[in-house]
Amino acid sequence: MIGSYKKTKEILDQYGLSAKKKFGQNFLIDGNILHKIVEAADIDSESTVIEIGPGLGSLTELLAQTAKKVTAYEIDTDMVRVLRDRLDYDNLEIVEGDILKQELDISEPITVVANLPYYITTPILFKLLESDLKINKIVVMMQKEVAQRLEGSTNTKDYNSLSIAIQYRTNPKIAFPVSREVFIPKPNVDSSVIVLDVLDKPRVDVEDEEFFFKVVKSAFAQRRKTLVNNLNSTMGIPKDVLKEILVSLGIKETSRGESLGIEEFARLSEEIKKLD
Repeated sequence: MIGSYKKTKEILDQYGLSAKKKFGQNFLIDGNILHKIVEAADIDSESTVIEIGPGLGSLTELLAQTAKKVTAYEIDTDMVRVLRDRLDYDNLEIVEGDILKQELDISEPITVVANLPYYITTPILFKLLESDLKINKIVVMMQKEVAQRLEGSTNTKDYNSLSIAIQYRTNPKIAFPVSREVFIPKPNVDSSVIVLDVLDKPRVDVEDEEFFFKVVKSAFAQRRKTLVNNLNSTMGIPKDVLKEILVSLGIKETSRGESLGIEEFARLSEEIKKLD
């Protein structure tokens, strides 16, 4: 069965391979989860798909059987050898290399599917969202806690600058949890599959996007500090000036970053920008 423990072990033994820690490899051994990922991504015979980190190719095979076109990016040379040896589909292209160093040039609308190790999750998401690709949807399996941050809402422990950065460009929704028990080797954390529906345009209008995110990151520099203290210490803005701006926007002087929604951050960054 595709994605089963037995099949995964057979492939690893056949090629004399094991999971590599440096690539954060954990192989999914539950075929039901694979089907749920394809379903969550709305993959059908008209879909053009980019897969990142295909590994042994269990999900890749299912994607190739379902989608119109699949381009799979794999950094591990050994995994590329397995993929090219095992998977013979006319609609599948396997690209060897680091996705962060690739020139992504696909003109049609695409869906991205990925199983990402924690250390590389954020850089890959931002590369995709800042690219010129016509991405409709990104479906990613990642560490549970990171997925919760992406979906995080105001006044919760999960809400931070990453939440705002992702919600600026997408509508994130956790699709389903994935237990650590359905991987070999078993990771130390549970995972979640999250669906990021990419917005046609950013959720809020800001004059200077780079400055907007500078304000957002500064606001969360030290979580226990107030907005005034964080922005004062990181951006050098006088506290009395910051307090005046907050009052003018109807925001309490004692507010912390976690209490502001993305629209309030947009208004705040525009007012601070006027100080330049």
